[in-house]
Amino acid sequence: MESYDIQMVNGIFSGKKIDELTKFIINKFAEEGLNRDEAVEVLKNTNNVIGEFAIVKHVD
Repeated sequence: MESYDIQMVNGIFSGKKIDELTKFIINKFAEEGLNRDEAVEVLKNTNNVIGEFAIVKHVD
């Protein structure tokens, strides 16, 4: 996996960081025993929740 750097409004989001976070998320899904469809649903829900906020903060 090799992502490219992305120009954001507030700077550059590094491809390396994107890859690290992607691997972290995939590994967490694997630890939870999710199948592909379940993982996609979690990602869709996450996208909807994040879409409501300008800043991502820790949730409990």
